[in-house]
Amino acid sequence: DLCKGTLVDLFPERVGKVLGVYAVYPYSRQPSRKIKLLIEHIRQRYLSMSDYF
Repeated sequence: DLCKGTLVDLFPERVGKVLGVYAVYPYSRQPSRKIKLLIEHIRQRYLSMSDYF
């Protein structure tokens, strides 16, 4: 909404702290295929939204 002008960036020179995203799941030697696919999906979505983070 910055582009629309409805929000105003009060501190344009300040950069937000870089935060990580962590997947926490029960330990197993080989995570299930569903877990791997979910993590990959979240990773891809996060990377596609890198302008926001």
